[in-house]
Amino acid sequence: SKTLKVLYPFGEDGTVFGFDEHVLSYPGNIQIVGGRTNQGKTCWLLNMLALNLDNFPECIYMTNEMEAEEFANRLSYFDWAQWTKPDGSPRFKAIKRYENWWDIIAPDGLNIIDYLDPGESAYMVGPYIDKIKRKLQKGIAIIALQKGSITVKTKQGLEHRATEYAVGGQFGEHRARLVVYIEEGYLLVKKCKSWEGHNPNGRKYKFNIINHGSRFSGIQEIFDDVT
Repeated sequence: SKTLKVLYPFGEDGTVFGFDEHVLSYPGNIQIVGGRTNQGKTCWLLNMLALNLDNFPECIYMTNEMEAEEFANRLSYFDWAQWTKPDGSPRFKAIKRYENWWDIIAPDGLNIIDYLDPGESAYMVGPYIDKIKRKLQKGIAIIALQKGSITVKTKQGLEHRATEYAVGGQFGEHRARLVVYIEEGYLLVKKCKSWEGHNPNGRKYKFNIINHGSRFSGIQEIFDDVT
């Protein structure tokens, strides 16, 4: 089937993650953005929304974190984005949503869920994502999942590190075609099922977030030293 036109966040200084040329998206795809709180997931998701408003007939942003005033304030820093139509009406729907996300999925649209919280039932993340996937036709869904912290004993003392998987573990990522983790100051491509050119899997990029959480800058691939 035909690939979809999906644009990815880039740096305001011209630096890029390189996803646009290499990551292939198809109708019905699920993407996962995992990470601990306050590391840049929402910046990524709002950039995805801003860049793809013209690429889908309908765009929905579901949030369980921000009230309307805070959300509007956050959008105001995206001075480069065109959030409204010429008549002043919004180009996307923002919906407060805590559960049953699949009930309001736009089958042919861009659906962003910030974030999917299964509450006490982490094992339900996989089935919830299945329900969302079944609703998709020509559209895609980008779903944020939280990662927890674990305390690790090191020579330097106790260190707080992100858990290996986001909530729901590998079952939450099973259906996804693209999984990125946004950690403290870097992005890791955990899984990319469809690509061309160079293979994004396992690549790591450092970045800065600027302008009140609205832009990336200084994106640079990290090459871990192998000794």
